[in-house]
Amino acid sequence: MRRHRRAAWVVLWTAFLGGVPPPVAAQLVDVELNPFAGVFIPLLELGRFQGSTGGVTPATGTIEAGQETSTVLGGRLAIWASGVLGFEAAFAYAKSAVETTRMVEPVSPSSGGGDTLDGFVWASSARVASRFGRRNLVSFHLLGGLALVGRGGADREERADLGGVVGVGAQLGRSRLRLRLDVEDYLYTTSTLVTDEVFGTLDLDSKLQSDLMVTAGLSLRLR
Repeated sequence: MRRHRRAAWVVLWTAFLGGVPPPVAAQLVDVELNPFAGVFIPLLELGRFQGSTGGVTPATGTIEAGQETSTVLGGRLAIWASGVLGFEAAFAYAKSAVETTRMVEPVSPSSGGGDTLDGFVWASSARVASRFGRRNLVSFHLLGGLALVGRGGADREERADLGGVVGVGAQLGRSRLRLRLDVEDYLYTTSTLVTDEVFGTLDLDSKLQSDLMVTAGLSLRLR
């Protein structure tokens, strides 16, 4: 797990720092630090399995798996190279369990139900942002870039997938300390390993994911 996170930070900072050329870096307008908290909302299911158990009395059924909504914590570092254009690096972590739902035929005491598996999600990203109304009481921004999203849990190996992130947000205030609100959507494909008491360990097929993060925090202008 630590190896994946170190790799995530290397990719993140290489892309981030490499995107700021020296002439631009010498003309920085703002440097902002923004710790945040919010809600992690997975919009799509992780995957679905349809098959049979085999054995003396085979059973046919379906397993569906989905990540649970949970709290997310993280931070951003933003370098605004002009009044409008900026570059951001961000990291977020959510302790989010995986919930499975099972339907089996023929009907038996174990034909319905499911399990809740320990899990987490983290995301690191490097993105370009554009803001509007910087000197107003309320300013707005749009962002987009590359993201590395990792998933894992106590009973399965962690894996990381490359994808993208898009978002929109606002800042309130005129001082060095502002309230920042963001809605970001992380888009990527991943496969998921789940364990079920009837079907055993299953590797669900790769599927598109759309993870929404709605966050709020104080943004401190350092420069």
